[in-house]
Amino acid sequence: MARKKPTQTYAQPAVEQDVTETTDTETQTDSAVEEDNDATIVTPSEPGAESSNDEYEILIERGGEAPKLSPKSTGLIYFQMARSTLDQKVYLRIQRQDGGGLHSKEWIAVEAIIERLRNHADQAFKSGVLKPLFKSGSANNVSFLAAILRSESIGLIIANPQSQFQHLLTADFEEKAKALLD
Repeated sequence: MARKKPTQTYAQPAVEQDVTETTDTETQTDSAVEEDNDATIVTPSEPGAESSNDEYEILIERGGEAPKLSPKSTGLIYFQMARSTLDQKVYLRIQRQDGGGLHSKEWIAVEAIIERLRNHADQAFKSGVLKPLFKSGSANNVSFLAAILRSESIGLIIANPQSQFQHLLTADFEEKAKALLD
């Protein structure tokens, strides 16, 4: 079941945002997220919707999928990447997922994701470091985004060999980051 939730954007006035609600073993919460970042967060209407056809050019529509991080969860997380026709930046969002759990469909600047990851270049980190990138508060957002960043399509991070829920930047992080932004 989907419900509409108003959000504030940096680049545009407040718009309605889809928040998908289903059930799963993963944590389900809709708590507020502290604004503790310099990241560019844009949450316009979905690409493909009537009001946004002119705002985004979808770069990854089909094939943008990643396995969930938890071995207890099955299914995939599906994502989209798009280039804004307004600022020419690349954005990523969680489109949907198998199984269940809340998640946000807001667009996040790939540049902001990369900058956030660079802050942890020399150490293992948990998915929680991605939390400031989201305006909405589903606890699943960060783990779903981390799974996407581990996917073959993106490949910016890998699992830490000492802990499956911690991450490390890939050896070719800078090359992959540059390719995503081009």
